[in-house]
Amino acid sequence: MLTIAAPWARRLAYPALLPALAAMPWIASDFYLGFATLILIFSLFAMSLDLLVGYTGLVSLGHAAFFGIGAYATAILVELEVVQAVLVLPASVLLAALAAAAIGALSVRTAGVSFIMITLALAQLVYYVALNSPWTGSTDGMLMSQRPVVGLPGIDLEDSRQFYFYCLLWVGLSTVLMARLVRSPFGRALQGIRANEERMGAMGFRTVTYKLAVFVIAGAFAGLAGHLFVSLQFFIDPTSLQWSASGQVLMMVVLGGVGTLAGPAIGALVFHGLEDLISSYTQHWMLPMGLILVLVVLFGRGGLMGLWRRWQARRSARPPGRPDGGGRDDA
Repeated sequence: MLTIAAPWARRLAYPALLPALAAMPWIASDFYLGFATLILIFSLFAMSLDLLVGYTGLVSLGHAAFFGIGAYATAILVELEVVQAVLVLPASVLLAALAAAAIGALSVRTAGVSFIMITLALAQLVYYVALNSPWTGSTDGMLMSQRPVVGLPGIDLEDSRQFYFYCLLWVGLSTVLMARLVRSPFGRALQGIRANEERMGAMGFRTVTYKLAVFVIAGAFAGLAGHLFVSLQFFIDPTSLQWSASGQVLMMVVLGGVGTLAGPAIGALVFHGLEDLISSYTQHWMLPMGLILVLVVLFGRGGLMGLWRRWQARRSARPPGRPDGGGRDDA
């Protein structure tokens, strides 16, 4: 669930978050506004993967394929002079969902290492298609000449502030939809499959159907993230579909905390923040990043969200009247 450990923290955090996000275009420089937009996009990408990893127990190393398909679909349509966002966005999401349906139909009947390897192999096929196709610019990738056009008076996505709000709108709507999904009977069934698929099958649930459905939904949200990404960067190349890209977004999910929606968003922020910081000192930024991830996995069960919850639990467990605060004084 999209939760923060303590009710008081949740009451304070969410109302404070919305004005902060809305104020970002006026308080941040162009660089940090672009960085904030990138974090929004990868938050959506990571949350879509967490639908599989955290809520269904399906660890996929091929999720970047749907991100890349959404991005390439947007770039190709724009270069074909189909620039209306009302056409480009649904087409990109639909193509990503169809690809997820095809890959999911071949992979969701497996589990564990077999599922990981099948999603990896099929996604690499998509990567090699992009790598060798003239439609995708082959190894050079594709430059996009302009962003999609909304077509409403006064709205121009070429303006970085307006594009930020465009991304914030879609990421916000997607987050609400995913939060409602995981709290619905469908979401509860997914969590039951994660806990014990055989028992869910014995209770009459068509577990394969449920897994395929969430695989397609996750692929569609990843395609939406890809649409936003290429619209931000004006460029996409085959490395965005590679297994290493899937590995990076999986790192964001694990770093923030699986089985939440806030966790992957926090993981995306921390991952890209550390990447930017460490890469300013060394080009081998993945080495210290890997060490940080290992430490989080070993000593921070549940990722950063797990650490936060345990810290809140310890605070609330302190007897009242302690000088460090706790008990009723923290309520």
